[in-house]
Amino acid sequence: MAQIKDMNRSEWTRVSAKEQFIIPCSYGKRTGKISLLKIMQVSEPFSADFEGETVRLADRDFTWLQLAMEKDFAWFTVMFDEHGEFIQIYADLTCGNQTDRENPVFKDLYLDDVIYKGKVKQLDLDELVSAYERHKIDEETYRKALVNGKMLYEALSAHTEETVSFFEDLYRMLKTGDLPKLRLPDLSFINGE
Repeated sequence: MAQIKDMNRSEWTRVSAKEQFIIPCSYGKRTGKISLLKIMQVSEPFSADFEGETVRLADRDFTWLQLAMEKDFAWFTVMFDEHGEFIQIYADLTCGNQTDRENPVFKDLYLDDVIYKGKVKQLDLDELVSAYERHKIDEETYRKALVNGKMLYEALSAHTEETVSFFEDLYRMLKTGDLPKLRLPDLSFINGE
């Protein structure tokens, strides 16, 4: 079975102190949740390698913006460093986001897309294939993941700059203070509508 993850990032045990708020958002008739999570303390920083470069993604005073729309197949986590500078966008492919609760959740379908330095890269196709071969997911879920993964990758590739600008603008809006229910601009370019 796919791993269940949440907007509070409960699985991230290396984050020992954080400040976070989660607020509802909408565009058109669609609803979801947005979170701004500031990492206050970590047991150790987290870094990942991208094309031979080690990139720090989580450390003291880093901020993660998360966006999840109800029943969508993508969950976006956008990382900013301690100076508020954009690092990357990480899009988890999901079985459908569940945002109708205080702490939204998703089932991780292994396949991910990353936007880093203006390039889109798909990650962990091997994990998706392995999950299918080991019967952790059924054939229908596997095929749906491949179709949705391709659609998301193509959408992000076709709208990379627009996607980065959207999330940088959203981050600045959220940093200005506690917002009421947030209405987002049209997001169809990133969710395949």
